[in-house]
Amino acid sequence: MGQRSVPPAAGFSQTFDCSRCGFEGKLLHGRLCERCTLTDRLTALLDDGTGRIRRALFPLFDLLVAMDKPRSGLAWLEMRRGQPGNASQLLRRLGLGEIPLTHDAFHELQPWRAAAHLEELLMTCGVLPAADKYLCSFQRWLPGIWPASPTPSTPR
Repeated sequence: MGQRSVPPAAGFSQTFDCSRCGFEGKLLHGRLCERCTLTDRLTALLDDGTGRIRRALFPLFDLLVAMDKPRSGLAWLEMRRGQPGNASQLLRRLGLGEIPLTHDAFHELQPWRAAAHLEELLMTCGVLPAADKYLCSFQRWLPGIWPASPTPSTPR
């Protein structure tokens, strides 16, 4: 894309192209477009501690950076910022391997809606095996209302 600038008659010359990919549009921090900003945020969050994205999470990374509206992805990462279990924290923990890539691990996470959404994304991109989302919700809900089975007493 060619660079477009404000006409000189306006009194200044400003380009609106991403400094990395050249996309013309809204620029964020560092003169990067929303997609490049989302890419950088996800790269940092999914880092396995070596400066690289955790290999098992490449499909999730690819799914998220390819979304039609990267602004939605950035909003999702900012949602509930500073509160436990927000999307950024969950992704960071996934990147570091603190959350096992199993359905059972996601059924124990709180807040459950954020965990369920991330679990669905992981199923969509094939990181987790496909499972019925209603069954997943039931498995998450059941332990909260059904008391643990009592341990059978040993006869004397």
